[in-house]
Amino acid sequence: MLMTLATRSLWHRRWPVLLIILSLCLALTAALSVERIKTLAKTGFEQSLSGVDLIVGAPGGDVQTLLYTVFHLGEPTQNLSLQPLTELIEQLPVAWWTPIALGDSHRGYRVIATQANFFEHVQSAGKRPIELATGRIFSAPPEVVLGHQVAASLGYSLGDQIVLQHGTAELGRQHDDLPFEVVGILAPTGTPNDQAVFTSLEGFGLIHAGWIGGKTQFSARDILASIKSTDQLRPKTVTAAYIGLKSRLDVFTVQRAIEDDTGQPLDAVLPAVALAKLWNLVGLTDRLFTVISGVLMSIAFLSLITMSLSNIDSRRREMSLLRLVGAPPKTILLLLALEAVLISLASGIIALALVTGVEWAAGRWLSDAIGISATLRWPNLLEWCVLGGAILASVLSIGPAAIQLYQTSARAGLTR
Repeated sequence: MLMTLATRSLWHRRWPVLLIILSLCLALTAALSVERIKTLAKTGFEQSLSGVDLIVGAPGGDVQTLLYTVFHLGEPTQNLSLQPLTELIEQLPVAWWTPIALGDSHRGYRVIATQANFFEHVQSAGKRPIELATGRIFSAPPEVVLGHQVAASLGYSLGDQIVLQHGTAELGRQHDDLPFEVVGILAPTGTPNDQAVFTSLEGFGLIHAGWIGGKTQFSARDILASIKSTDQLRPKTVTAAYIGLKSRLDVFTVQRAIEDDTGQPLDAVLPAVALAKLWNLVGLTDRLFTVISGVLMSIAFLSLITMSLSNIDSRRREMSLLRLVGAPPKTILLLLALEAVLISLASGIIALALVTGVEWAAGRWLSDAIGISATLRWPNLLEWCVLGGAILASVLSIGPAAIQLYQTSARAGLTR
């Protein structure tokens, strides 16, 4: 009975009610969008590196190691001797490992020297393998594979020749005695790998073999022609190493064994733990999103209270009739609360449908931008809290209007 009365009352006032629903729907859409973007951004951040159980680097802190190995920010404190590192890792229960060497760049983009198995084991966001959009993985110096954003922003394609630079500054000295050929371009991953240039360890060693005192003393082209095997070009030092274990249960044992090694000082970093720490450091953005969401909701419910109060005059006769037929104050209050719940439910359903639809439609862009595959999914706990809070706030917002309506209807009777 009360439900029928509420729906008929809302229908009788359908145009003002539609305006209230529209106002609340826009606020909820904005709030849910903010929460979903925040969730996707955090998920993409935490999945910047997948498939790696440990990162081995020079001592200096896990966040610093993560910054220069994964996000290409900052510089390592020192390099690691490759031979002792290899001997140590081969004694541990390691399924795979790959060294990386940093120190060069190309027009502002970091050069990462590594092995071909980097692309087999290191995963992009969502545990997706790193795939090539076109071409192949480097097999011998001088060859490079470009991240998606590097190729797109600089306009490179397969077969182009590029010159690497010493150091990470755009004005660094160029290794122009031996250009590198672009043999592959990665598909978008939504990770920092999109902004990197990949080459082999041998290629990295080749351009530094004749580099003495900050100048090129021997031509890299002549060195390449004179050697019998490219293995001779492998650098003696690297920046860090990615490690994948046979069993993740061994992660702390292996971490302790690496850090206790007396051959050279080493740090073994758990990427997931370091990423969580780094997110906490940049969590101001996360809190800012929450504040914005709260402000939007507050504005919406202030508008709802204002519109409810502005409609009091049109409902005095209705309330008087209900009082005349014997409706107690509790029934009138329940009626108004039920109307508010119906309005907020309609607004919430529409807002949720809009946000989900836009996310699904923009799925390809989200995948390329932050590496997250947008799929149709049930709202998470935080989104349910936003919708529940909207319903509760809607019910509370009718309080001032309900009190004024009850008072005026008791005095007015049927005189109007």
